[in-house]
Amino acid sequence: MLELIGVIVALLGVAYSSYTDLKTGDVSDRLSHSMIGLGAILVAFSFPFWQAVTIIGLGILVFALGFLLYIFGQMGGGDVKLFTALTLLVPYYPASLRPLSEAIGINPVSSTLPFIVSVFILSGIFFMLFIPLIYLRKISAKRNKIKDYRRKILTGLVYCAILSPILFIWFMKSTPIALIFIPMFFALMIIPFKDDIVVLFFARKKKITYLNDDDVLALESMSKTIIAKLGLWRKTFTPTELMKIKERARKYRIATVMVCEDLPKYVPYILASLILNLIFGDVFIYLLTLG
Repeated sequence: MLELIGVIVALLGVAYSSYTDLKTGDVSDRLSHSMIGLGAILVAFSFPFWQAVTIIGLGILVFALGFLLYIFGQMGGGDVKLFTALTLLVPYYPASLRPLSEAIGINPVSSTLPFIVSVFILSGIFFMLFIPLIYLRKISAKRNKIKDYRRKILTGLVYCAILSPILFIWFMKSTPIALIFIPMFFALMIIPFKDDIVVLFFARKKKITYLNDDDVLALESMSKTIIAKLGLWRKTFTPTELMKIKERARKYRIATVMVCEDLPKYVPYILASLILNLIFGDVFIYLLTLG
C-alpha cells in the first residue's frame, strides 16, 4: 500500500510539475519539498532501519550530484529536487505494478540499481533526441550569423565518428539498445554550437535589481570586464551570492546583465521516462531481452 502511495505521488507530482514547467518555466519548490518530505516518511515506515538509512543516503547523494550540475548551469534547481523526491518515493521498481504491465502483455524486467538511475538516464536520452534536433534546425537557419559554422559542423561530425565504433558494438549486442543511443549523435553535433545557441536563442538583458536566484546567467553574451567586476564564475548563484553580485553592481554602476530565458523544458522528459520505466521495469534491460 505504501509503495503504491509513493508511485501515485511521484506520478501526480511530476505530471503537475511538467505542466507548470511548460506553462511558466517554473517548478514549485513547495511541491518538490513536500514530495521529498513524504518520500522520507514513506521510506522510514516501509523499510528496515539500515535499508531506510541507505535509501535516505542515496537521496542525499542524488541531491548532491544534482546540485553540482546545477552550480555549473547543467540542470535546473527544480529538476534536482524532483530527482531527489523520486529517489525517495520510488527507491526500487514497484513490484505491485507488475500485474498491470503483464495485463497489457509486458513482462517488466527491473534493474538491481536504484530506480532513479533508470529514470535519469532515459530522461536524458529523450532530451538528447528532441532538443538537439530542434536547435540544429534553428542553427542551420541562422548559419550566416555563426562564426566558423562549417568548422563547427565538421567538429561535430568528428565527435560522431569517434562514437561510431561504440555504437557498432552495441548493435552487435542489442539492436534496440543501440537505437536508443542514436540520439547521442545529435547531442554531439550540437556541442560545438553550445555558446552560439545561448547567444542567439536564450540570452536576454535583465536589470540587476530584478535578478533572482532562479535566473541562469548567459555568460557567453557578457564581456569579460563585467564578469570580472561582478565576480561571476558560473551561471547560477545562491541567494547570498546574489546579494554580493548586486553590491558589486552598485559599486561599478552596472545596471543590467544577460540571463538565459525560455530554456528547454526538462521535466516533461522526466515524466515520460518515469512512466515508461514503471511499465517496463527498466527500459534498457527490457530492450536487452528483445535483442
